[in-house]
Amino acid sequence: MRDQAQAIAASAAAIRRPVLALAHSTGGMGMSAAAELDPTLFTRLIYLAAYLPVSGDRVITLGARDKTSRVGEATRTSALRGFISVNPEKSGPIFYGDCSADKIAWANANLVKEPLRPAFGKIILTDRFAAVPRSYIRCTQDQVVTSILQDEMIGARSCSKVATLASSHSPFLSMPGRLADAILAVS
Repeated sequence: MRDQAQAIAASAAAIRRPVLALAHSTGGMGMSAAAELDPTLFTRLIYLAAYLPVSGDRVITLGARDKTSRVGEATRTSALRGFISVNPEKSGPIFYGDCSADKIAWANANLVKEPLRPAFGKIILTDRFAAVPRSYIRCTQDQVVTSILQDEMIGARSCSKVATLASSHSPFLSMPGRLADAILAVS
């Protein structure tokens, strides 16, 4: 988690002015940790069907609270090798439920393994993180980070602006125009 946060903060710092950052899925954890490192780098954080933590959360514990998530059906974990990956044979209805077959094939061809270790990292957030305005884009058909967990996180954390898309976990593939409109609306 620390490495992810440092990479995000370094990318934001390279722009040389505060940025609006958007994170998807588990990327919400790294973005939150980056804002904790240096809140002056960000004008706003936008969470897109993403984990929006409170201090002490871990990806693994947030995921475990999401009882209706189907992510486990479409992922493979190799604890010995230390990675998690999406199973392309099962990804379609769970990750890309409202995408065309062509877009699902493209997404599956571009899947990569992710390190498992960050999922166990505990995030510590203070007033530094709290100082950065936050927005959330809900995806009501999401089967990975379900709308139930999204609503719980929005309710438990302060988000000044919220938009809703009737989409799966991947609106950047299924409805990029409407996603762009939602980003503008919550910016």
